[in-house]
Amino acid sequence: MDSAPVVRPALLLLALSAFSCGGARPTTPEAAPSPSPPLSAAIEFVDSVPGAGSALPVEECAGGESCVPGLTMAFVLTSLETVAQTHLAVELRDPQSHVCITGFASIPGGTLPAGQPVRVAVTYFEVGGDGCLYPASAAAVPIKDVVARITVGGRATLAERRFATSYLLQGPPLASGPTRPEIAGICWDAVGIPTGHCAETPLAGDPMQYWCDVRDPDGDALTITFEFRASDGCGAADRCWSEADTFPMRLVPDPARLVTRIHEYPLLGGALLTCTATDTHGFSATRSICFGKC
Repeated sequence: MDSAPVVRPALLLLALSAFSCGGARPTTPEAAPSPSPPLSAAIEFVDSVPGAGSALPVEECAGGESCVPGLTMAFVLTSLETVAQTHLAVELRDPQSHVCITGFASIPGGTLPAGQPVRVAVTYFEVGGDGCLYPASAAAVPIKDVVARITVGGRATLAERRFATSYLLQGPPLASGPTRPEIAGICWDAVGIPTGHCAETPLAGDPMQYWCDVRDPDGDALTITFEFRASDGCGAADRCWSEADTFPMRLVPDPARLVTRIHEYPLLGGALLTCTATDTHGFSATRSICFGKC
């Protein structure tokens, strides 16, 4: 595994102490008080499991997120001064520096002590990022850099360091033959209302947004349709509506998701919400949810 040269903590602290004696740095006023970061800190990339050069298989984890469950990365952090509310964020980037994998870990005890090296293991990594070719344009993407960043209070960056390395982000294979789509889930959200989510029946006037997740193991292109029908008849546009969208063929068996525009939930006795998915082989799947009396 290639990485930048290791900086020993003792030498780092000596260098930082000499620098800090050279005079006060200019400061700018802040709108609100925030934790004062130390002058600097060091980040060392110790090792990873699996090691550099390995494939990183993508799987589905809790909540339907794509993740790399077998990956663990270890770092040693050293700071000149004690600072609380510290965390470690890690990004794995492709050759064009697009973020493809992100990881996050809290510092043990929440505080980085002055002059004491602290080992931090990052064990949970999610897949996805703007510009990354996976999964829309490539089933496998090379990783060329790891960027580790110490943050304070989840906002200010205390230290950041880039390490040259190599991995291969590898998506799961598609099914070898034609498969039927499956409605993996239907959910909804009352936009801006914390309690209006999924299992809770909407109230009249709630600004509702609905989504439907569809899987098709062979990666077929899909057409997904949502239909909303009031049980006591249409009468007005908000009581009966439909939305549809098409999704191109996928290179990995990730779900496709249709998200509707915002619909104001009407005053009614009940309604039926139906999601239908059809693939290019003509196979289809349907799932309905009943609100109130259907």
